[in-house]
Amino acid sequence: MGPTQARLDELEGGDAAESLYVITAFESVPERAAEALSLARELARQMKASPGALEVQLLQGIHRPDLLEIMSTWESQDAYEGARDAPKLAATLREVDGLLASPVDDRLHHAI
Repeated sequence: MGPTQARLDELEGGDAAESLYVITAFESVPERAAEALSLARELARQMKASPGALEVQLLQGIHRPDLLEIMSTWESQDAYEGARDAPKLAATLREVDGLLASPVDDRLHHAI
């Protein structure tokens, strides 16, 4: 099966429809952007190493380096929640929280 057919299968409710897609958005305090970026990199590494993580990508705003997002794909919502609740990842989230202008914003999605 080629990539086009695989994508069509996803649109028709194939395996990708069962996956969870998460956008985790951070807005750091501008003068602490470098520290927040370092912790966001660590958070992305921890997510990648978590059971059930399929893909993890860290993004930074082009014109606003204080805006960071982690786009991740998970086998299921249970896998994501298990990773997020893991002690090491939870501790990193608490640490990065002190550098943010607003709370971490997790946006959960399913493919349609």
